[in-house]
Amino acid sequence: MKRKVLFVSDWPDNVKNGIALQKLLEKEYSDNYEWTVWSCKKKANNNVSYRWRCYFKGALYVIRNRKKYDAIFIWQQMVGYVFFELRKFIPFKTPAVVLFTFIYNSDNIFGKYKKHFVKGALRYSKGVIWPSSEMADEVKKDFPKYRSKNHFTLMPMFDIIDNNIWDIKPGPTLAASDGFWIFLKPLPMGEHIIKFQGIEPNFRTDVTYNITIN
Repeated sequence: MKRKVLFVSDWPDNVKNGIALQKLLEKEYSDNYEWTVWSCKKKANNNVSYRWRCYFKGALYVIRNRKKYDAIFIWQQMVGYVFFELRKFIPFKTPAVVLFTFIYNSDNIFGKYKKHFVKGALRYSKGVIWPSSEMADEVKKDFPKYRSKNHFTLMPMFDIIDNNIWDIKPGPTLAASDGFWIFLKPLPMGEHIIKFQGIEPNFRTDVTYNITIN
């Protein structure tokens, strides 16, 4: 029997993006898992109030539907934090919940308060994933009781060439980025075009890869 997994994504500019993510998960990881993707539709000019309503909406969705799933992966970190805060005051049994988060102990007000959120997440979750080993190690020091629940995503090693566009020292270096990632099955021999776009309030990207498989 397939394990049922709820994937709480960051809100897309278009609900179709959430649908596309679910189709991708179903296509590539459907042998052992049955996926459900939840996301909050992003308004063109969303404000802080709207964002917090989405955080609570997502957290309440997880609470109401938690018994339907064997595991829950929360990519939208604030939905996760609200969920775990509510868990402190409303005792209920949770399935295996994994939270992806970032920015620990930054200088802004939210970053300083985040220690409070992280402690609750570590207490009630199956694990918390950080984007770097440095962040994971810092959290382990602050909360040694939950050391085993802290994980980080491996950063790939790149070989930077001389006279590169970033004007940095050539040689092996670590790099990291965030966003939605896809895994493609091996492509057949020949030429292929991979095109993707992304839009944020202050950023836009439109990339086309022309790939030849020999």
